[in-house]
Amino acid sequence: MFPIKGNNRPVAPGAGFSLLELMVGMGLSFTIVVATLAAYAFIGRNFTRMANTQRVEASSRRAFAQLAKDVNSATKITSATTTTLGLTLPSGKAVTYTYSVPSGTAYNRGTLIRREDADVTLVSNIDTTVKTSTNPQTSFQFNYFDPSGNLILPSSASALACIKEIELTFFSAYTSDKQTSADNLKKSSYAAVSPRLALNNRSFLP
Repeated sequence: MFPIKGNNRPVAPGAGFSLLELMVGMGLSFTIVVATLAAYAFIGRNFTRMANTQRVEASSRRAFAQLAKDVNSATKITSATTTTLGLTLPSGKAVTYTYSVPSGTAYNRGTLIRREDADVTLVSNIDTTVKTSTNPQTSFQFNYFDPSGNLILPSSASALACIKEIELTFFSAYTSDKQTSADNLKKSSYAAVSPRLALNNRSFLP
């Protein structure tokens, strides 16, 4: 028999990996993989929250733009509470803004509805879990100001005539998941406050 030619160098007694070295290497590799996956999950949640925030911001801007158009042109205020506002437009049509929490709404979200000839939902993601000091029932609130800029609570016809400016505040929250809002990591929250809108098309009491 002739020996097969090749690299027949003897193997040193300490060559190769020991069991401890293999375990340490596997542990480090596992840690790196877990950290990488966690980073991707974190980045994904952040992108989702950013998209949700843009959604609620756009919804709020549309609602404020419509409210400003109606308030600036209104000739009369027919009703004014913390959650409802009634206006009469120059055309004689009545417009009503109403806040409500429909039964069965996902995550118990409130809605702002504008009613003229038909109901139009302006905002549908108002967070009912946030309260305000003035209105402990909801985060949604109409604020009313007299010609001196003082906050008033209209409770009579004469008080309605004193309203010069109107402000709307609410707290939006949006999530695309089907989890509960309490433990949803992709939930986006947005505090919306309109500028003070003046009733430019009516006369005010001194």
